[in-house]
Amino acid sequence: MIGFDIFGCRKIITKPLENFVNLPDMAGPLELLLSFIVMIVLYFIFLFILKRRSFSFAIKSFAISFFTIIVLFTAMFALTAYQLEHERYLHVIMEDATEYKYANITEEELLELPALSKAINYCIKNNETKYSCKISGHEWKRIRDYLENKGYHILAYKGKYFTVLLNQPD
Repeated sequence: MIGFDIFGCRKIITKPLENFVNLPDMAGPLELLLSFIVMIVLYFIFLFILKRRSFSFAIKSFAISFFTIIVLFTAMFALTAYQLEHERYLHVIMEDATEYKYANITEEELLELPALSKAINYCIKNNETKYSCKISGHEWKRIRDYLENKGYHILAYKGKYFTVLLNQPD
């Protein structure tokens, strides 16, 4: 529930706080508090439906539910962080002419960089102006090092100019 604005509750709660300029940003803790309140309300609805009135059952089931949610959130955030850390993207934009400085790339140099070769040859063969793909971290570093050695991110190959962009999540 973190990050969801339920029926505008966040705006209703934070509106009175806007008058105080020296207060720290409370959006994160308020969202956590709102999601915890929603979880408690749903939990008591669950208890009412089950018609179990024992205090020990309520405490045990709450503890199990709470720790299960914590483990699931932790696993979800860890998986997302892992994916973001290892995702690398290559974007190639083909142009007929450029007014910026560029570097020439030879056939031999292009063969040493398979992902870049695939992108450039795809653009030339299919007359496409853009090509994007996900590449491995190793290949991403090789292309980055090559572009840094050349000093330019625009490459000339077979009379066409290719702007090479490398992205990774921050």
